[in-house]
Amino acid sequence: DNEIKKGGFFSSDYVLFTVETNPNGWSVQRKDADFFTLRKLLRLHNPHVLAPPLPSKSYKWTDKGLTKRQK
Repeated sequence: DNEIKKGGFFSSDYVLFTVETNPNGWSVQRKDADFFTLRKLLRLHNPHVLAPPLPSKSYKWTDKGLTKRQK
């Protein structure tokens, strides 16, 4: 799931993606930048494992664009 949050006085709008874990059933919200940081750390600590590239950061926050990005 995703949700567009309005930025404050010094920040712009951003998208929060909801990530659910199994079997614990935890539900957390993460920004796009969190996924880029996670991938960077995974590649740093596990250079022998292939990590698929993430979609480029685009600011087209349409329903179609967000659904594609979410996959």
